[in-house]
Amino acid sequence: QRRQLLRANYRLRTLVASTATVRRARDQVEQVFARGLAIFPPQVLDAGETFFSTVEQPSSATPSRRYRGICATGERFKAIEIRVAAAVLEHAQHLYDRHGDLADPYMTLVDYFTSTRELAGMRRLVEDDIAERLSSLSVGTRRRRPTISELTSRMPSSRIATTLADLERRFDTRFDTSAALQALRGPDRERIRAEMADRAPALDVLLATSMLQVGVDVQRLGLMLVTGQPKSTAEYIQATSRVGRDRERPGLVITLYQWSRPRDLAHYESFAYDHATFGMRVEGLTTTPFSDRALDRGLSGVLTAAVRQRETSAQPNTAAGVVPLGGGAAAALLELFSARAERVTHDPAQAERVRKQVQHRLDEWHHLRTHLPTGLLGYERAADVTGLLKKADEGTWERWTVPMSLREVEPEVLLQLDRRDFSADDAPPWTYDRRPESPS
Repeated sequence: QRRQLLRANYRLRTLVASTATVRRARDQVEQVFARGLAIFPPQVLDAGETFFSTVEQPSSATPSRRYRGICATGERFKAIEIRVAAAVLEHAQHLYDRHGDLADPYMTLVDYFTSTRELAGMRRLVEDDIAERLSSLSVGTRRRRPTISELTSRMPSSRIATTLADLERRFDTRFDTSAALQALRGPDRERIRAEMADRAPALDVLLATSMLQVGVDVQRLGLMLVTGQPKSTAEYIQATSRVGRDRERPGLVITLYQWSRPRDLAHYESFAYDHATFGMRVEGLTTTPFSDRALDRGLSGVLTAAVRQRETSAQPNTAAGVVPLGGGAAAALLELFSARAERVTHDPAQAERVRKQVQHRLDEWHHLRTHLPTGLLGYERAADVTGLLKKADEGTWERWTVPMSLREVEPEVLLQLDRRDFSADDAPPWTYDRRPESPS
């Protein structure tokens, strides 16, 4: 019975996770989760055979994914973006006109960016320059404006599921071929428009950032444009593996390199070798738990969550004003945090610093609710309730400022330049001595 109980307890404490891009996994798991690591199932005889995967050579039955790189030295990068995007959209339409549903994976272009600023610029290009280029009789065959969507951190969480559902929507040969679009100008245009009225169009272009790396498993996607070499190999592998996931339909990844960036040029010059061996080039991610900045940013939120989830009576919003913050409850929290810090950092001095910071926050929490002028203290601000926690975008970062989502890192900063001249009012107390004029 004891053996069965130990086994049941072990099963409850075991977490199973999978990833294709990790290095120094044992150290990272210990630092982030304070747990040990075991590879399941272990590789036995062949490194290319695991319980989850098998290494296969590309063939007509297993076409896999193909990578191509473009670097146009001396050309404006935006001009290259326009030409490449318009070309792949045009040729996808050409294939769709000839082969129908077989070309559906290439009708949606996934454009991946390493920064939101570059993505915003590309959205304007798709809406203006690329749309005009596709509608030109001498360039393309599409006759409608491309439908665009985003998958970025600047979109609300409620729209993520909607965007993923839109990506699953296939193109329809009744309405999306060049002949069908041309028929909209013919005598049957009213009937065709009536049939299309209740139909949501499929996406032509998806603009995405690092949110695309995980959790996106849309089998129909087959075409990706990577704008600029991502900063890490793991990001590059995870992002580009979102296309070509259907083993019967190959994926095509086109990477645009900026010739003005030395790092992009280095990857372009060794393109074939890098892609043949990029599984070996995955960098070990740096984890810094219980560092000074990590404590500044995360300790208040983790402490509040620990207090709130300790018992049912502490979960309502206004329970922040009555939940026990001293005695045995505080001692248990202090022991929990300090023990975790010592186990992860292997530094008793750092564990003691964490204990002091937790105690300081508990004391400040108690002071806030005992000196509240009016109303009640809650975890979040509400009607007649003063909020203990502040959102990351509510002014400067303070001790009780916490990120409300793992997607929030830093608030945006609005920089305004005051062009008024204050030189007369705020003149410096010193002056330059004028040099004596030289005799003529």
